[in-house]
Amino acid sequence: MRSALKATRLILAVASLTAMATGLARGQTVLDRERGFCANQDGHMSPDTQIIACTHVIQTSNQEADRIASAYNNRGNVYRDQGSFDLAISDYDQAIRLSPNYANAYNNRGLAYRAQHDYVRALADFDAAIRIDPAVAGVFLNRAGAHAEQRHFELAIGDYNQAIQLDPHFARAFNNRGNAYRAQGNFDQAIADYTAAIAIDPNYANAYNNRGIAYRAKGDAALAAADFAQAQQLGAADRASQSR
Repeated sequence: MRSALKATRLILAVASLTAMATGLARGQTVLDRERGFCANQDGHMSPDTQIIACTHVIQTSNQEADRIASAYNNRGNVYRDQGSFDLAISDYDQAIRLSPNYANAYNNRGLAYRAQHDYVRALADFDAAIRIDPAVAGVFLNRAGAHAEQRHFELAIGDYNQAIQLDPHFARAFNNRGNAYRAQGNFDQAIADYTAAIAIDPNYANAYNNRGIAYRAKGDAALAAADFAQAQQLGAADRASQSR
């Protein structure tokens, strides 16, 4: 049954890709359009459509190596989102082989290794991405997460500091640094970080929940209850908007 459903989805994806390719803008080639589908530029491509488009791009000869590397990277991202980490890593390998200074491919492969709890390879890839481009806050966030998952909180905090220095409005970095401080028992600093995350993003339900946990750990039951209630309200609103 699963294989039949997957085959049906692939057929529909091919049909969708073919139909969209017939409506090309003037001066745009089929390959140009497929690159757009592969990168999911409009945010509406299904995973199967993306995979098919990326595969077509990869298999098309007479292209620059960087374009093929980008298609491998994009297809790897789809596989990683689906939990197919080995397939994702294989595609990132190809992207890096074709474009050895492709920082984003190293970062993405690091995320796949991290999902497999292969922290040695994950950290090596995040290190490589940072060497190539040290100005991307998200890579420091990802490396910090790998450190935190191993309970290396000081190293994690150092990377969160760097992410925040690069992007002072990075709410997730403040929230995650708060988690690291909380894990160390530094509840006041954790609360300060959660508060900063909420100031940047007032709808950040997880930051309210985390701040509530920190308040509860300090024995501030009333403040904890207020944050838990706000987190629940924001979470319910988010679920309602997604169901529309």
